[in-house]
Amino acid sequence: MKLARYHNKILTEVEVIEEFIALSKNIQKMDKESKEMGLSDFEYAFYTAIANNENARELMQKDKLRELAKRPHR
Repeated sequence: MKLARYHNKILTEVEVIEEFIALSKNIQKMDKESKEMGLSDFEYAFYTAIANNENARELMQKDKLRELAKRPHR
C-alpha cells in the first residue's frame, strides 16, 4: 500500500498528493457513470461488484448487468 510506503519515507509528499488527486478523479468518474446509467448508489455498487467479476462480464453484456442491478432487492 502506498500509504505504508509514505510512512516508511519511500514515497514523497508529492507522490501522495498525486495519488489523492488520481483517487478523486476516479471517484468523480464513478459518480458520473452511475448518473449516466440511471442507477442509485446502491444499484451502482451492486453493478460494479458484478461487472468486476470476469465470469459475469463474460456471461452478460453491460446492459444486462445494469438491468440486473435495477431489479428490486430484498
